[in-house]
Amino acid sequence: MQLLTVAVVDLSTGRTFMVGAFPYAVRKMLDLGMVTEFKTKIEMAREMLDVLKGYFRVSRVVFDSWY
Repeated sequence: MQLLTVAVVDLSTGRTFMVGAFPYAVRKMLDLGMVTEFKTKIEMAREMLDVLKGYFRVSRVVFDSWY
């Protein structure tokens, strides 16, 4: 398992809001039959963004990943 960490930065005020850290399965775990559901980090982030748009005015999204 790995973690997808999501934070929101309000560029007009400089305030940062930690949304959370969400566990996700990697593709190899799906291939080995260890999990039955799989979403990429980008798919998970897009779903979260749809929810966050209800609370924040979103004008830009920056996505970064470490391997």
